[in-house]
Amino acid sequence: MTTKMKFFRSKWNTRSATSRFKGKNMIAYCLIWMTHYIPLVLVWQYRAARILKVYNERAHQEVTLRSERAHQEVTLRTFA
Repeated sequence: MTTKMKFFRSKWNTRSATSRFKGKNMIAYCLIWMTHYIPLVLVWQYRAARILKVYNERAHQEVTLRSERAHQEVTLRTFA
């Protein structure tokens, strides 16, 4: 075994700061996710649903108006 290999093995065996705080970092990550990102996603979904609801209502009104006009035209043509 060369000295270089020994050096790398000793480097791998040491407990680094990241491995020591891995669990704590995960807890912090989960807390940030729960308090920031999930509520943001829920707000985006709520806003998108509201926008789509308004859009669908307007489209529905437009379709009903068109069908009523077409129906009136047909009745005027047949009975005029």
